Amino acid sequence: MNIEQNFEPNPSLEPDLETILADNEPITKHSARVLRKQILQDGHVSKREREFLRDALDHGNLMDDESFYILLDVLLNGKRIN
Repeated sequence: MNIEQNFEPNPSLEPDLETILADNEPITKHSARVLRKQILQDGHVSKREREFLRDALDHGNLMDDESFYILLDVLLNGKRIN
């Protein structure tokens, strides 16, 4: 999935994030970086975004090690809201 084409900056990423998990395609390092940028664009990681990250990390077999650690870093080190 080319998420740069499918993602438009918006205040609520929930539908886009759920689409990524639903398609069962591997999350590449590039995709993980784009996700990190989109999640952190407002400077915070919302409760729903943290839930998404946990779900994505639970499906770690759908990503390589670098992607896993990029998303784990966002979950552990992003500024939390809610």
